[in-house]
Amino acid sequence: MLILNLRIILYIRENIIMGKIRIIRSYAVKALNSGGMLRMQGLGLWVIIAIFIMGLSGVASAAPSITDWSSSGGTTTNKVDEKDLEYAVQQGDNLTFTISVSDSEIFTCKWKVYEGTTIIDSTSDSCNFNWTVPNKKATWLIEA
Repeated sequence: MLILNLRIILYIRENIIMGKIRIIRSYAVKALNSGGMLRMQGLGLWVIIAIFIMGLSGVASAAPSITDWSSSGGTTTNKVDEKDLEYAVQQGDNLTFTISVSDSEIFTCKWKVYEGTTIIDSTSDSCNFNWTVPNKKATWLIEA
């Protein structure tokens, strides 16, 4: 029997950009000028400009997220429902994995199948993925 793990992972560009801004922002230096007005020095001014530009371009909007997932097909054991993330399958089983995302217009699904740390199969451009379990005993990780 083979063990199939389904791990849902999203890499969202907006979160990475915002994370960098938070790091840069922590180095902003505030100082009072001679007139008593608050002014920003160094990176602080650039952070404000970057936040303003991102606000105008819509980058700061909510990132897409996975709203639903399922897997079906095969002769499975230890599987309670279609949302289970780990269960046993048989060699040669045909499986279908599906995810739904909150904003499919700006999101592209990518799927990877791992045997250990090696990627043995990958595909993209669809939130549905069909896969046939190879004829060998191993632990497989399906990543969306």
